[in-house]
Amino acid sequence: MKKAFLLIAAALGILSACSSGGSGSNISKAVGSASYDYRTDWAKYGLLGLVKTVEYDGYSLVFSLAGRLDDNDNPTTSFKGRVRTDNGYSGYAEYTFDDLGRLILQETNSYKATYTYEGDNFYPSSMVEESEDDYDCSIVKTEHQYTYSPKDFDKAGNWLARSDNGEKVSRIISYYDDPYAAELQSKFKTPEEAAQVMLKALKKLDAETYYSTLEYAFRKSMKMTLEDQRERFEYLAKDDENRIRSFKIREVKIKFEKTAEVMVDEVHYDGTCWDSSYAVVLGEDGFWYNGAFGSAQQK
Repeated sequence: MKKAFLLIAAALGILSACSSGGSGSNISKAVGSASYDYRTDWAKYGLLGLVKTVEYDGYSLVFSLAGRLDDNDNPTTSFKGRVRTDNGYSGYAEYTFDDLGRLILQETNSYKATYTYEGDNFYPSSMVEESEDDYDCSIVKTEHQYTYSPKDFDKAGNWLARSDNGEKVSRIISYYDDPYAAELQSKFKTPEEAAQVMLKALKKLDAETYYSTLEYAFRKSMKMTLEDQRERFEYLAKDDENRIRSFKIREVKIKFEKTAEVMVDEVHYDGTCWDSSYAVVLGEDGFWYNGAFGSAQQK
């Protein structure tokens, strides 16, 4: 009896890896330390998403797709807990982040900025900056109160305009295309529906539909792109042993609160029959998605 274990997402080794601002309204929520990477340069500027450029107050910021600032400063960066230290051509700077990944303190030899937030909002409600006077080296303190309007936030949750002590400030933000996004994200109300569409896509070698049955968070965590799936399906087209010719869903079991096991009878193009099992997971949005993991045993 022939047995096999399948990792659908990485089969055949193709896939590489694995408001009003002051009121505390939830226009832009902090996403939390588990998912927001405070180690990127995006975090230093309180930016969400795959930000490419920011034009703001007479200057322009340019970031790489990995969130690294292109400013020719070439700093050496180190972390101690949630404190980041940069030493570059422009000098020394230290950044402190809270448990939600938000910048709360920025310090250099001659400058200090302290940020406060209301609730778990990602945008600051106020900032106090302290700097040395150029003439007598005394400390000059300036307080900023920020207010926001819901219409002044983009889809990523970044503010495009706000009031700074009553004066309107605007900025323009551009983004990289998200490599893990699907043009049409499928949303299934039952595990069987999710598995049915996924299996039909596997049978037809329809990479786009298959990709849409995977939850975005899963694709992103696995660094899985649509191009990965297209390459995998091109390979699968030549593989009679693993390519599905026909299938029938035999049973669906809810194994855990957010996981279902879908048992399937499959006939492959080489004529072999298989007892297969696929995991389907309940997403945070309340819909079911193909978990991309499965096991199979030849009859």
